[in-house]
Amino acid sequence: SGQWGACSAGRIFGAENGSSRTALSGRVINIWKKVRRTEAELQSSLTTTEETKEECGKLREEIARLTSRVEELTHQFNIECSDMKTALIKERNKYEQELGEYGKELKTVQRLLQESNDSNRELTDQISQTEARTSHAVKVIQSEADSRVAFLEAEKEE
Repeated sequence: SGQWGACSAGRIFGAENGSSRTALSGRVINIWKKVRRTEAELQSSLTTTEETKEECGKLREEIARLTSRVEELTHQFNIECSDMKTALIKERNKYEQELGEYGKELKTVQRLLQESNDSNRELTDQISQTEARTSHAVKVIQSEADSRVAFLEAEKEE
């Protein structure tokens, strides 16, 4: 219907109306030109669509490649982190073990120091007691010696 609906069959095909034929021929040519333009636009659109599809495919490939690389780097990073954690745990355990050994050594040294201090006190007490006994003995001996000297001097004078 559209453009053709206004034309009657008699006018389109009638011999008496030559200007109608010319008008119709002009309209057909215009429609034909529109069809050609539309075909050209469609072909251009199809070409653009194909180019876009190709580019989209390339971009998908690039995204897949980059995604794979990110996954690879993430995996590598996780392995390195795990290795670092393991190394840190080993190092910490080593230091904790050394600290435990130093703690044991410190307790041993503290015990030996306490024993030495106790022994020193005992020896100091023994020395004090020995000095006191020796001092007493010296006084007794001195007193006896003084008594003998006095006795001997008294005998000599007699």
